[in-house]
Amino acid sequence: MFSVVVFAAAALFFAGIGLAASSAPAASGLRFTIFPKGGVPGKSVRVAVSGPQAKDVCSLGVQYAGGTTQRGLRSIRVGSARASWVWRIPAVVQAGTAHITVACKTAGRISASLSVQPLPLRIDVLKQGFSVKSVSSHATVTYGVVLANRSKTYDAVHVSVLVNFVMDNNVLIGSVTKNIDTIPAGSEYRLGDYVSFPNAAPVARLEVVVRAGDKQLAVRTPVPAISNIRIVPDPREPDWIGEVQADLANVSQNRVMTGATVKVVVMDSNGEIVGGGSATISGTLPPGARQFVKVTSGVDSVATADAASAIVTVEPRYESSG
Repeated sequence: MFSVVVFAAAALFFAGIGLAASSAPAASGLRFTIFPKGGVPGKSVRVAVSGPQAKDVCSLGVQYAGGTTQRGLRSIRVGSARASWVWRIPAVVQAGTAHITVACKTAGRISASLSVQPLPLRIDVLKQGFSVKSVSSHATVTYGVVLANRSKTYDAVHVSVLVNFVMDNNVLIGSVTKNIDTIPAGSEYRLGDYVSFPNAAPVARLEVVVRAGDKQLAVRTPVPAISNIRIVPDPREPDWIGEVQADLANVSQNRVMTGATVKVVVMDSNGEIVGGGSATISGTLPPGARQFVKVTSGVDSVATADAASAIVTVEPRYESSG
């Protein structure tokens, strides 16, 4: 296993200290002595001010982009030490500019801005593999990649997956880019497909590069259930897979499916990927109903003897609720 750390396109972080001009009058004498250069959801930050006299009471207010406010911040009675606060930025807070205000009963108030950056999305490439089927003057490379979105709170959206096909001498023989609409938070995505070559395809390994174009708070779209997955040999060429079949069920309680994209990854008896494929299905499927699905494209280049099991990802489409 290896990891690829990706950053959403909107996650470019402003590296400056992010201090806004103080809203307190100059005569108040308040100033920030500790202020973070930036904040990250789920991480702690500290703010301290100087200026208030002993026994003054100061409070801290934090408002994040989108209007969320920080809870649990206590007022401080100033003693011999300066007034300071440490708090943890919520893990699901909206990225952007947070407004920080310290208000003291006697010394006045001071405000500044804190730039909160989005968390980077971590997409792991859990597994990858391929097989080559050569027929006459052309070859087909069937491949599979298993990805994992490690974020528990954000969906990865507009994900691009670059797959390079590399020969023994480290020279590329081909490349393909696949686009994925969404990889839900905390889920795996099984990408299977194939590439045809006009001549031989001496592929030795794959290179996989993943990038998320953006991210969004997890939507929790209902995911159809897949059961009874079976690998069926081609009756005309039994040494090769003909198709992968499965039962698909709409588990949503109130949404009608209008179609789906089905991705299949095929593995051998050791759990290593030997290929993959995809299919698009259409037609309405009411809540609680199921239907037969099959994938032929791509998986038909996997040798039957190498195929022990298959795993599936379904990207459903539903009728608009509006």
